[in-house]
Amino acid sequence: MKLQAQTDAQLEPLGRPALDRLQLEAGERVLDVGCGAGQSCIELAVRVGATGTVVGVDISEPMVTAARGRVAQAGLGNVEIILGDAARQTFKVPFDAIYSRFGVMFFPDAVAAFREMRESLRPSGRLAFVCWQELERNDWAHVPLMAARSVSPEHPMPALLQPGQPGPFYFSAPAFVQQVLGAAGFKRVNIEPRETMIQLGAARDIAEAVEYSMQIGPSARFMADTDPSLKPAFERALSEAFRPFASSTGVWMAARSLVVTASSS
Repeated sequence: MKLQAQTDAQLEPLGRPALDRLQLEAGERVLDVGCGAGQSCIELAVRVGATGTVVGVDISEPMVTAARGRVAQAGLGNVEIILGDAARQTFKVPFDAIYSRFGVMFFPDAVAAFREMRESLRPSGRLAFVCWQELERNDWAHVPLMAARSVSPEHPMPALLQPGQPGPFYFSAPAFVQQVLGAAGFKRVNIEPRETMIQLGAARDIAEAVEYSMQIGPSARFMADTDPSLKPAFERALSEAFRPFASSTGVWMAARSLVVTASSS
């Protein structure tokens, strides 16, 4: 869970437009798919108020543990965090809305997963999520990844970053997203491309950006099983790659996403 606060600071502004599209009301019941360390669950809880309910589900046990601790610290009795796979989870009480912040791109069978989610919604229930556009259109990911690959060009790309494979950029094509949601039975699908400048890992300078990218994101995935002796070379390459994006206010890079909304009927 190291650097989780920096990751939350980076992702929160990107997830807010999808959250706004849900137009949540007090007393509603919301599912947060891929809730991570729980920041988005707390945001949802604020919007539905004390009479509403938020259920967060995540497949990562460390994330769920962190989320439960964060929710307990916030004193929120109307938030439940579940360890499990949203694609296989069943709920006795239906939801008014489903939300996800970069948590729906990893399902091996995306249509089946979204069909299961649709069945957990009330009639005319709402879906809103944010996902990444293409890797090459996201400087925050592509620039450090290319820098890392320049050090070890023979090293294979991780499976999660391979084109057409479930992973962070699996939903980058609007036509594919439309196809998946339509096949799952969702109606009134709307997909809005967005571009935002983000402070990479809340980095105040190049050194912090390097530290962050060595541990989190596509570049970290690429470097994970390379020769440890290459670490200094990776750090130098990343440092040089971030130089054009650094300023007195931090390291800022382009992030391009899709805000997707739909209804269950």
